[in-house]
Amino acid sequence: MKSYGYNDGMEKEFARRADVARILKARNNHLIKVVTGLRKVGKSYLLSTLFQRELKKQGFNPGHIVEVDFNLDENQALLNKSNLRAYIDSRIKEDEKYILILDEIQEVDGFEKLLLSYNTKPNIDLYVTGNNSHNLSSDIDTLLSGSDDQIRLYPIGFDEFLENSSLDPESALTEYLKYGGMPLALKTDGDEEKERYLANLFATTYIKDIEQRHVIRNKPAFELLCDILSSDIGSLTNPTNIENTFKSHHYSLTNDTIANYISYLCDAFLFEECRRYDVKGKQYISTPVKYYCGDLGIRNARLSMREIEYQYLMENAIYLELKRRGCKVDVGVVPLEVVADGKRTYRYYEIDFVVNKGNRKVYIQVTMDLSSPGKLEQETKSLDNTHDHFDKIIVLREPGHKGEFNDKGYFIISLKDFLLDKSII
Repeated sequence: MKSYGYNDGMEKEFARRADVARILKARNNHLIKVVTGLRKVGKSYLLSTLFQRELKKQGFNPGHIVEVDFNLDENQALLNKSNLRAYIDSRIKEDEKYILILDEIQEVDGFEKLLLSYNTKPNIDLYVTGNNSHNLSSDIDTLLSGSDDQIRLYPIGFDEFLENSSLDPESALTEYLKYGGMPLALKTDGDEEKERYLANLFATTYIKDIEQRHVIRNKPAFELLCDILSSDIGSLTNPTNIENTFKSHHYSLTNDTIANYISYLCDAFLFEECRRYDVKGKQYISTPVKYYCGDLGIRNARLSMREIEYQYLMENAIYLELKRRGCKVDVGVVPLEVVADGKRTYRYYEIDFVVNKGNRKVYIQVTMDLSSPGKLEQETKSLDNTHDHFDKIIVLREPGHKGEFNDKGYFIISLKDFLLDKSII
């Protein structure tokens, strides 16, 4: 079946304006800019094409951009650190500003000392990307001794997806929730082709990388964990719950092993952990937590497109958009004391997202619609009992809500408009 989601007749390019702006803002900050994110999310293209194009527009001398891609065969000799240093030194001859871009730097043994050395030179502004199978997010700060500035690159947002789409906005949103925002998937025509690309990306790139890096011996159990987390996005979970699921499949894994497996998946940006935060007690609750997938299309393809449950896909899409906008995101918990049979107990009501950006805090509740009787009361029970004055937003899947306040002062908006209107947060 052909997918008619994109403009025809031209090569599709996503401008990634917000990401380019972040890179430009970080210029000359005396830190090593480390662009991180899922493999194939576009890190190399961001630096080698979009960033450099903007530099040239601003009048930066192209001859002062030194770039090395260690994946290219012609650069194999530069994998030797001494050869690489000699090459870079030969290109940087003047006491003027240079930009040094090193793509897939992890291929060079002892690269961290090389980066730290060049970062001390006042005329060099340094940018690197790394292959997640070798240097995952948890390694970077340790290797570079805090001299790095991590710039996380997420999949394409719905705003740029829509710009390149020939579909009406609502149909485009349905397409986006199904296939996500991985650049090459969006440039692939045909539903079957997209699904095949995304499924292969998960299986032959991400999982293979992790299994090789961490020497995973029980590969069937590890891949089952990938399925479990993919199926349970937006659901409260912990290693004990997962252990019970493993037992039902006749696998025996300890909590520690399961926790390690999950950490490998999070370090590779396949999943992100979203912790619970007690809004009244102002403290984190250690367990259970929620996990969201790094891309909706990858998640859906992993499950063979069988579990297209829009409530959870909405949550995942909103979570990624909030992170794309630079927000800190937690799951909110509101404890409410109740008395039953003369005994005091607590009921815990959930706020889907507690969002912090700068000095602003926002609560977000996500639901398909508010049409059924009692639905509004049910969805806002947690918001009603925060007893504070922070902004409260309800995001609906149903269209037609461009943003209006109800009589409680809660801002109600459709998913489409929330994803498109960056001024909201």
